[in-house]
Amino acid sequence: MLGTKRFVFSYQNLISTDVDVTKHYMLMRCLPVDCEFQSLEELDIRSYGFDSLTSGRDSFGASILYGGKLGPHQSLMWHSSGIIKQTPYELKLTENPFIYTVPTEMTFATAPMKEFLQEHRTKGSLLHQVTVLNHAVHEYFTYTPMSTNINTKASEAFMLQKGVCEDYSQVFMALLRQMKIPCRYVNGLISGDGQTHAWVEVLIDDRWFGFDPTNDNVIDYGYIKLSHGRDASDCPVVRGIFTGNATQKMTVHVCCGKL
Repeated sequence: MLGTKRFVFSYQNLISTDVDVTKHYMLMRCLPVDCEFQSLEELDIRSYGFDSLTSGRDSFGASILYGGKLGPHQSLMWHSSGIIKQTPYELKLTENPFIYTVPTEMTFATAPMKEFLQEHRTKGSLLHQVTVLNHAVHEYFTYTPMSTNINTKASEAFMLQKGVCEDYSQVFMALLRQMKIPCRYVNGLISGDGQTHAWVEVLIDDRWFGFDPTNDNVIDYGYIKLSHGRDASDCPVVRGIFTGNATQKMTVHVCCGKL
């Protein structure tokens, strides 16, 4: 099929603790979304240490796995891998987009952010305006691991002028929502060897298109979508709870490439 490309992916996640814990429950978003621009050809899911593992969907339609272990333990691990087929990144509008225009606590724009927006607003098509803003956010930030965390708001990251993909994406969304443009936060995998990645889907002419301010990309291929939401808090790749006085560590390894 013209315009179709195939990618192989591997996503492994290990949760470990320094001492035994019990009643450990996890929710994971580690399976690619089956949607208009991507479909699974092969999928293998393996888990280690769990008493049970069940599949389902979150409120935004993403595939989830959830389960846990009751007895004493110090690690849980899961691994998803497979082959996915993609066409250019584009999705039909299938729901009311209003909730994606409303600023959330994580994507509230401050006065300095509004000033930044005015400095970088331009004329032309909506696609052109969004592309220019995507580039402006990319240029504004310095990619700096460990400078922020999962609870860092767009306004806080903007003041720091540094962060990771989550921060680039949420600042970009905060600015778009000031323009009343529907946008949603996306978690997924990208070509290469590393960890999960975050980017933004923007509604243009009743179609969702992908933009990656971290890498200054208008997305076509090679971005494997796992989930989306109003902001990062709607779709963490992992969420869990356990009983015990322990320090937890999460190790993630993602590998993705074109076949």
